[in-house]
Amino acid sequence: MADTARLNGLRGGNRSAATRLINRINNILADAALSRTQKIHELQSKVTALDAKLTAIEGYDAAIFNEIDDDDLQAEMDDTDASNQTIRDASDNFMFQLKTLQDAEDAANATLALATAPVVTVAATPGSSATHISIHVHNRKYEKGDLTSGAGAGA
Repeated sequence: MADTARLNGLRGGNRSAATRLINRINNILADAALSRTQKIHELQSKVTALDAKLTAIEGYDAAIFNEIDDDDLQAEMDDTDASNQTIRDASDNFMFQLKTLQDAEDAANATLALATAPVVTVAATPGSSATHISIHVHNRKYEKGDLTSGAGAGA
């Protein structure tokens, strides 16, 4: 039983740490002073840490299940599942919010890239229209009056 008490203590410490992470993530999401990029960075690291805490908690859960009597096992499993589900739900919610922020950031970056892309005009691009104009100018027919009229022509 001493081992069970130690495992319960370790699990409790990890649950407390998970709760602190959940509160910290909620504060990050609510902080209007943080840019979207900063929120993405903070969320990525904090959600990873939260998932690591949940993995540790589940490891302690399994060890505790192996140590307790069969009579107490079902109640322990029910309590554990309820507690862990809260952490899982929070992690899923944070991942959704992270993806939403990343999608918005990607869209903003794509819009910025389009807005700052160099503009290439049709006239600057060699193609069939440029060739057509060149050919048309060279094939122009001049009338006799065009050649004789002007400043240097004598009548």
